[in-house]
Amino acid sequence: MFPCILPNQCLRLGVPICLCLAICRIDAHAQIKDQLVAYQFDPVTSSQQIGRYDHEFHLLGVTNFPAGGTTFTSDKVSIAMDGQGRYWVPWDPLYQTQSLIITADGLLLPNPQLGYNPLNASAGPNGTVYFTSRIPLLQNGPLIAVKPDGSILWSSWNAVSLFNGGIPPAKLTVSSNGSVYVGGISKGACICKPTFPVALKIDPLTGLETNLVSLLPGSGFGSSFWEFAPSPDGDVWAFVSTSVGFRFYKIHDTTVVNQFPALGGFNGGTGIPRIDGNGYIYGASYNNYPISDGTEILKMSPVDGSIVQTYALGRAIGGIALSPNGDEIFAMTGLFTGERFLDRVNLVTGVHSSIKINPQFTAATLPGGDPTGFIYANVLDRNGDADGDGVPNGVETAAGSNPYDPTSVPWGPRVYLSWTAANGVRLQITDPDGLGSPNGGIAGFDLQVEGYGDISGFLLQYLTYVNFTPDGKSLTAEFDGLPIPSDLKLRFTARAWDVTGAVGSDWAVSPPGEL
Repeated sequence: MFPCILPNQCLRLGVPICLCLAICRIDAHAQIKDQLVAYQFDPVTSSQQIGRYDHEFHLLGVTNFPAGGTTFTSDKVSIAMDGQGRYWVPWDPLYQTQSLIITADGLLLPNPQLGYNPLNASAGPNGTVYFTSRIPLLQNGPLIAVKPDGSILWSSWNAVSLFNGGIPPAKLTVSSNGSVYVGGISKGACICKPTFPVALKIDPLTGLETNLVSLLPGSGFGSSFWEFAPSPDGDVWAFVSTSVGFRFYKIHDTTVVNQFPALGGFNGGTGIPRIDGNGYIYGASYNNYPISDGTEILKMSPVDGSIVQTYALGRAIGGIALSPNGDEIFAMTGLFTGERFLDRVNLVTGVHSSIKINPQFTAATLPGGDPTGFIYANVLDRNGDADGDGVPNGVETAAGSNPYDPTSVPWGPRVYLSWTAANGVRLQITDPDGLGSPNGGIAGFDLQVEGYGDISGFLLQYLTYVNFTPDGKSLTAEFDGLPIPSDLKLRFTARAWDVTGAVGSDWAVSPPGEL
């Protein structure tokens, strides 16, 4: 195990800061890693894969799914991440009755045998992983609970016996207090009442319905149950299509405590809502003719569903996920069979950057469930400390620091990178301790450009504006007229570190933001 040398120590020792940070991260990330996983198909090897990407969308590695079936990978097939950083992937819901377990480094572990075709997975705070299943093209299968070692804890038909309203599969989530919820469609009492959505609270120890049933009021006849999304306050959100459009329902224990029309959430390509560390709802915009799928991410109020912010991505969205720190939202975009892009929006600055995935995998999408570990930190293990920095995971996600990076802490620096209208760079650096504080102030800064290295010294001659806030905790600097051709797209990464070793960073692709 390498000792973690702090950045200011690196400077005194003459050690390159990038090497220093790599050493620190080697020491800290023994289990959960700061990464994004995606479903993808490699046309060269004809293999379905899980691809692992870092937060700047560099491909870290791929894990090929075993042969023996036609894997159905879409954001409708939700994966779970547990406290060991392992991904539990429902494998081939049409043909296989197993789950895959993939380590944070991409290694395949022995497959749990579930007996039924798994479709959605959700981890619990105690390490148990829950699955919905189905009998393909016939009906929902039992709800299944699997121990951390892969053995079956229980398999229960009781939880899904009410979901007799057709082929649409049951949905699943686990709340921050460990409660298990399953949702689906039930038949009406007569032909004039064909279906209605139901959400059940399930005993996590037995899989039995607790006899506390939430019938989602006002959903109307002919409704469909689309998805759950857990919230950090212990409640869960249900996303349902109704006879009068889509609606969100907030469920507290077994009671619907709020409901309103969903102004976004299903776009033809994805219907997975996300809840951030402060309770805001994110979803895709509705279909945008002539593009078949919606191209915008909407931030919606948890009070009334009103749109707080719109982020235009310009391509059809096929899955979204919040980053581990909750300050970014990721998306897979593009035509399902054509070029695919990973998109990232900084939710503080609104800056949008896009990277064409390379090699060009097809049928790529972001899974439902927890492809970044945000749900684990923000909901399932809020009081835990995944990176060992002394700060609870939930405090970090609420503050916008990374629960999987010990150099990212709530009291550390923040860096925000954006662009000026005059072909320039705008940098904002904040530090709660005060930029010049001897105990926690800024010790250094760099601006890396991929392929060119650190250009922070080069920037000074282009400085056109600088402003310090009166409290001495934030500065904004603009560097205009940079000699960067408009057709040369570069990846910029800005970082600042303070005297305690805490690091803040941001990255973006030079305008218009597509690499």
